[in-house]
Amino acid sequence: MVQNWRVELNAMTTAEFVDWMNEQFIKHGAAKVIPSEPLVLQSVLESVQANLSIAADAEVRNERREDLAALQQQMDELEMEIAEEAESRASERFRKIKLPTGSEVVAKIKIWLKKNNQSHWTSSIDAVASKLAKKEVA
Repeated sequence: MVQNWRVELNAMTTAEFVDWMNEQFIKHGAAKVIPSEPLVLQSVLESVQANLSIAADAEVRNERREDLAALQQQMDELEMEIAEEAESRASERFRKIKLPTGSEVVAKIKIWLKKNNQSHWTSSIDAVASKLAKKEVA
């Protein structure tokens, strides 16, 4: 079957297109697809279960909010203790390091730049510092 007319969809506004499309659905008897009873029933049961689970979770969390808050407080305190201990250890190790002189650092940077000649000198800072830190940690 050859059509003797054509519709320029992009010539319509969005509202005109939607109206035209709805007219075509009506004209050709298009209807919503309704799945089989077993599929619909299974879908509804799954949705009911999901809704009940969400509601029960919210209910239990509300009832246990004080327990959750106490645990969060303990976690926050533990995180602070860890941070303080880590800072203390880092400071102690820094005090023990034999720090290089400026000329020693410049020499190390020159060596690094020979191996990494495409890099800016500031890129060498972490490499030099990492070597000093590794000596202390080891």
